[in-house]
This record gives sequence, structure tokens and C-alpha cells, in this order.
Amino acid sequence: MFKDSFKIFFKRFMKPYIISLILIFVLGFSTLLFSFTSPLLIRALVDQVFIGKMMDLFFYIIIGIIGMYIISATSSYFNSYIAGKLTLLLLKDVSEELFNIIQLASLKNSQTIKVGDMITRIMGNTQIAINIPVRILPQFYEHSKYYCSFYDNVNT
Repeated sequence: MFKDSFKIFFKRFMKPYIISLILIFVLGFSTLLFSFTSPLLIRALVDQVFIGKMMDLFFYIIIGIIGMYIISATSSYFNSYIAGKLTLLLLKDVSEELFNIIQLASLKNSQTIKVGDMITRIMGNTQIAINIPVRILPQFYEHSKYYCSFYDNVNT
């Protein structure tokens, strides 16, 4: 499924940070929690409080909405913080590894490429390699969960 280069990248660079990556997935899911529960709480607010005149539930539903919003906002904040920190750590690790490889390369090979082009390529490729596990895969996971639940709700 994955190419060998992806396997090597994950084993060499992502393995030390697997807990952070799992935490990004968990926080991303809890961020979506508000999206899933908000319509249910609003429906209960309209059906039971405004139409059914059960005013004793009004306070609990509002507290539920505020609580879910606080959980969602907090987890979104920590998700962004951990993802940014992980991105910087991976950028440092990958850049150091590439710098060491370039330092050990022969002058004959490294003189044919302009220094600016080499730096641009290294930084661009490094950023792409880091964004896949840190940003793209968690977003894909979050959105696929959202669309799967939306599809299930439409079909029922």
C-alpha cells in the first residue's frame, strides 16, 4: 500500500512521535464532537423546550451546548498546538538528516546544483513529507468520520 520511502520515513522520523500523532487524531475527533452533538441538542431545545414547554430542560440543554463548545474549542486549540510543535520537531529532524547527507556527499555531485535550488528543494520536499502525517491524514480521518455519519443519518 505504501511505498518503501514512506515506510522508511515513518519508521525513522514518525516513530518517536507516535504518541503525539495519536493525540492529534483523538483531539481532532473531539473537535468534531461539537459538530455531531450540536444538532441533537438544538433539536431537543426546540422540540422539548419551545414546543413541549418543558422549561426545566432549558438550563441543562444550554449548559450542554456551552460545555460541548468549550470542549470543542479547547481540543481544537491543543490539536493545533501539538500539530505545530510536531511539525517543527519533524522539520528539525528531517533537515538535520538531509544536512548530514549533503555534508557527506561528494563535491562533484553537489557542485552541479545551485545552492538556492538545493535549499528550496530540500525545504519544499521536507514540508510536504511532514504535512502528510501531521496535517493531511488527521484531516482526512476527521472529514471521513463526519461524512460517514452524515451518510448514515441520511440513509436511516
